[in-house]
Amino acid sequence: MKLKKILALVMAGALMVTAVTGCGGSGDTDKDSEKGGSVSAEDKKWADLFGEEYVKAREEYEAEHNPYDVPEELKGTTVKFATWIDHTTTEAAWIMENFEKDTGIKVEWVQVPQATYYQQLSQMVAAGEAPDVYVENSEFFPMTLQLSKPLDEVSSIDLNDPIWDTDYADYTKVGNHYYQLNAKNSVWQSCNLLYYNKKAMEENGIMTPQDYIDAGEWTWDNMLNIMREFDALGENYKGGAIQADILAASLGTSIFYLKDGRFVSGLNDPNLATAYKMYLQAYDEGLLDAHASVNLVKGTVGIVMLDGYGLKQTGYFKGIDEDVLGFAPIPEKEGAECYDTGRYRAYGILSGSKNAEAAGYFLRYFLDPYNYKWDDTTFVSEDAVDYYVEYVGSKKFSDKVCSLDICGAALLGYSGWDDCSVWRYALMRTSEDQLATKMQSISGEVDTAVNKANAILDELAAR
Repeated sequence: MKLKKILALVMAGALMVTAVTGCGGSGDTDKDSEKGGSVSAEDKKWADLFGEEYVKAREEYEAEHNPYDVPEELKGTTVKFATWIDHTTTEAAWIMENFEKDTGIKVEWVQVPQATYYQQLSQMVAAGEAPDVYVENSEFFPMTLQLSKPLDEVSSIDLNDPIWDTDYADYTKVGNHYYQLNAKNSVWQSCNLLYYNKKAMEENGIMTPQDYIDAGEWTWDNMLNIMREFDALGENYKGGAIQADILAASLGTSIFYLKDGRFVSGLNDPNLATAYKMYLQAYDEGLLDAHASVNLVKGTVGIVMLDGYGLKQTGYFKGIDEDVLGFAPIPEKEGAECYDTGRYRAYGILSGSKNAEAAGYFLRYFLDPYNYKWDDTTFVSEDAVDYYVEYVGSKKFSDKVCSLDICGAALLGYSGWDDCSVWRYALMRTSEDQLATKMQSISGEVDTAVNKANAILDELAAR
C-alpha cells in the first residue's frame, strides 16, 4: 500500500530538507521531517503518494522560486482567517502552530458561524473590518466572489506554481480575474463517495459494493439491492441514506449549477427527474434512515452517500473501526454517461483585506499537502488515505459536477443548511407521479436565482 511505503521511509529516518527561509532553526529532527515545505532530492516519499510527475514539477519550480521567501515588511504582521472551524484542533493544527515560525507571519483565527457566514463577512467588509482569508463551501457561491479580491492582483500567489489546482481558479474566473483556488492533493478538497458497513454485510452474506465493483456490476440497481437486503435483516435495520443531488450530479445535472461559465437550471433535464425518482423509490420502500451516519457506526445501517469528509478521523464516522467502514465510488446508472461529483470547496482573499500579500503566503502554506500527516491519524485508515488521493487528487476538478442548489437558495434569502435545501426537500417529499408538477412549482424561484447569479458574474466582468 502507498502509505506503508511512506511510513517505511519515515521509520528509516528519511529527512526532509526544506527550502523554506528560516525553517529548521530548532534543530528538532523529528519535527523537521514532518514539516513539509518543498521536497528534496533525498526525500522521495511524496512520490509514492502523489506520483513522480507532481513531485518533480514542484521540485523544479521551488528550486527557482522559494515559495516562502517572505519580505521583511510582512514579518510580524498578522493574517486573519475567517472560518467556523477551529483549525487548532483539526488536521491543520500543525499549520496553525508553525506558520509563524516558518514564515515570520502570524495567523489569527476569526470565528464566524457557518449558518451566517456570508452575512457576517459582508458586514465586516462593509465596515472596513474585513479578515483576510475566507472559505467557500458550496454555500454562498457566487456571492462570495463579490466580497473577493482578485487573486491575480496578489503577487504572493503565483498561479504558475504547480502546487495550485488551476481548475479551481478557472471555475471562478470572471473576465480576466480569478477569485478562489485550492491546491492539488489538498486535504481540503471534496469528492462524493458511498460509505458502507462492510463488517455487517460480510457477516450476513450480503454482497458489498466492492464485490459488485469486482464483478463490474456497481450500478444504481445493485446499490438498491444492497439496501433492501440490509433492511431485511430486522426491524432495527435500515438500508441507509442516498442523496438525490449527488445522484443527479453523477448524471451531469443539478437543480442549480454552473455550466460553461454560466449558471443554469436543471429542472428541464430528464436526468434530474431520473435521480430524484431513484431517491423516491428508496423512500417509498422505507429503506432510508434519518440518522444514517450514526447508525452506520452502530451497525444498523448499510450504506451512506456523503462527501469525502467521511474519510477523515474527525469526520462523519468518528470513532468507527477501520475493519467496519468501507467506501466505494458513486455507482453508475446503467446506460447513462456518469460523472465524478463533489462539493465545491475553495479559498479566497477578502476585498478590503489589510494584509493580502501575507494572506497569499498563508493560503499556500495552509493548502500545501506536504504540511499534513497522510496517515491514519488524519484519515480513518490506511486504505482511506489511498482512496482520498485517488478520488480527489487524481480526479480533475473540471471533470466534476458540483451541485450548487444551496448557493442558489441562499441568493434568494434562505439561510441555514436546512432552509437552503428547500428545493431539494420539495422534490424529495413528493411522489414519483407528482414530481414533474413539483418541479414546475419551484421553477420560478430557481430561474430567479439563475438570473441573480449570472447578474453577479456580469457585474464582476464589467468592473
